Amino acid sequence: CWVCLVLCGSSGTIYDFLLYQGSATEFNIPPQIQKQVGMGGSVVLTLAQDLEKNKHCLYFDNFFGGYNLFKILLHKKIYAASTIRVNRFSKPPFLNDKWMASKGRGTTDEIRNKEDTICLVKWYDNKPVYMCSNFIASGEVEKIKRWDKKTKQYLDIEQPEVIKMYNKSMGGVDKIDQLIAYYRIFIKSKKWTLRMMFHTIDMACSNS
Repeated sequence: CWVCLVLCGSSGTIYDFLLYQGSATEFNIPPQIQKQVGMGGSVVLTLAQDLEKNKHCLYFDNFFGGYNLFKILLHKKIYAASTIRVNRFSKPPFLNDKWMASKGRGTTDEIRNKEDTICLVKWYDNKPVYMCSNFIASGEVEKIKRWDKKTKQYLDIEQPEVIKMYNKSMGGVDKIDQLIAYYRIFIKSKKWTLRMMFHTIDMACSNS
């Protein structure tokens, strides 16, 4: 079984990719770093190794994110933000869901490390959304519209800047998947080697 993980721009252009095969995946980073960041973090560091310092912002989902990964990316001067799984961050003392729900949608809680280099943000919409970043916190708050089922009308709620930036930049992988799906090469063979080969051709055509 294999999965093709890609480094994409927001336009959908593929810059690099990695064949993910679980524990058999080969990463171009030292073993001790792999232990610190885990499998997901190793994918990010492998794909990001050729990025120029201070010139790129990486966005990825909660499968990849972890505190050690953000520290290493910051050391490499690569900016990053992602949704996170809170259990990977040593139980950060966020405000509880009930209290934030009582304050209404758009309520935000923010936690920073001692060095003030990494920030965790909890934003309450219909449910809590957790973010981590090594270059921005809540940032500039803007008003967005959300549909309210009770009042049956749109409400203006506050949204942190890190959420806006993440939503704006995360569609690249979905876009290239959409483009590939339009003209995918269909084969009857179930051999993973053949399917992988034709998938790379699909990626090359869509990239072009």
